[in-house]
Amino acid sequence: MTDTKFSKIRFGDGLSVADDGGGQITVTGGGGTGPTGPPGPTGPAGPTGATGATGPAGATGAIGPAGPTGATGPAGAAGPNVVNDSTASPLTGMLKANGTDIDVAAAGTDYYKPGGGLIADGDLPPRLRQLEAAASVADANAATASGWYVLPNGSANMPAANDWHLEVHAWSTAIVVQFAYSFYTQDMWKRVRDGGAWSVWIRLYPAATVSSPLGADLTIASNAVTVTSSVHRIVGGGTTIATINGGTSGMMLALINRTGATITTVTGGNLNAIGAAWNNNTAHTMVYDSTAAQWCVLV
Repeated sequence: MTDTKFSKIRFGDGLSVADDGGGQITVTGGGGTGPTGPPGPTGPAGPTGATGATGPAGATGAIGPAGPTGATGPAGAAGPNVVNDSTASPLTGMLKANGTDIDVAAAGTDYYKPGGGLIADGDLPPRLRQLEAAASVADANAATASGWYVLPNGSANMPAANDWHLEVHAWSTAIVVQFAYSFYTQDMWKRVRDGGAWSVWIRLYPAATVSSPLGADLTIASNAVTVTSSVHRIVGGGTTIATINGGTSGMMLALINRTGATITTVTGGNLNAIGAAWNNNTAHTMVYDSTAAQWCVLV
């Protein structure tokens, strides 16, 4: 065999020969790469990883249906009674069927409208209505409940001859203040009742005219004199007297006897008895009561 050295000999695509220079020749098969084999079985699962961070909250869901109504709570305490000021007993039947109009108990004089609002004029007693015709009284002494009244001319215990509006303020039937206003003039009068006794009427407006302290001298004629001032002297004409003309309610009068004789009082006029001894150079003072149409001598 010839000593021949090869660095590398290629025999087609199937074989390759390599000489390492030391006499060693390596022949390597040149077959192609085979097809990929099937996957092996899945290995066991690895350990569970750590929990991730909490994600953001989701949107609020729709409101659910309403639950059933709860049980009715206990009733509140009863309120105070509305009472009748003349009988002091609870009123019944205060509301009519429609729940808004006011009805009145049989003997009632007080009124209440639940929820407030305007009380109709017809629901008020006559003494509190806009028109006073239904509250007419024939005697001022009978008007002892607070309110408005009409006191027609000719009524008893009126301030003077006139038609009057009567305004009454009452603390009780025994403690009352009355104001009387003329229908036709500016006259205004006042009186009070204290402990059941009425005072005289006092004119508040217009103020009483102050006459001369000493009026004209008077003479008695037919047992009468006529006064025009608050002080007069009687100088003659007779010595008996029954009537003094010219008085107005509440007017104060002083009469001086200058006749030179004793004056006596006779019946039939408007002068209370002044005693049998109205001596010469003495005086009597008196006040005119228009209710009784009489001069009352002060004692």
